[in-house]
Amino acid sequence: MVIDSGATDVNVADRHVTTEFTVIEGKGESLLGRKTATELGVQKLQIPVARHKVLFQGIGKLKEYQMKLHNDPQVRPVAQSVRRTAFSLRGKIEEKLDELLREDIIEKVDGPTPWVNPVVVVPKANDEVRLCVDMRCANKAIIRERHPIPTIDEILQDMQEGGVFSKLDLKWGYHQIELSEESRSITTFVTHKGLFRYKG
Repeated sequence: MVIDSGATDVNVADRHVTTEFTVIEGKGESLLGRKTATELGVQKLQIPVARHKVLFQGIGKLKEYQMKLHNDPQVRPVAQSVRRTAFSLRGKIEEKLDELLREDIIEKVDGPTPWVNPVVVVPKANDEVRLCVDMRCANKAIIRERHPIPTIDEILQDMQEGGVFSKLDLKWGYHQIELSEESRSITTFVTHKGLFRYKG
């Protein structure tokens, strides 16, 4: 329950900040926001990047785990044709494919494959492109696993006794979870450079 709130002046050594404070009912440690703590010089975040450089290279993958997709055998595979893209975008598509191959996210497909999904190319604001695979047909064959998603109230309840919090930025999302060998075929997609499939 909020008792009072408002702006006030805070001084630490020779630093001065005017910031918003909220007083709530209950016991516990007083919390200072990152912006205010940084401005007052009481929070200094230093990560020894040089010493742990290997941890900050590549996209990083979940180790010693491969995800298995469960396919419904009654759904027949669909091999769709390539969606033609503008010649002006082909160079950027090739650059993106090279990047995904280099990062070990996709692999080249040689030979026949039961599933083929088309690619939709989305131009990005930074002059790059995003390759989006149209998986609507393939999704019909995936048997979903059902997990209850916690509500915000449940999460806050679990966090109330917490003392240390961190934030994890999964830049590439699902690309950081590797697929098992038998689960990769359904992710096959077609471009003007041929067939590829996701490894993770």
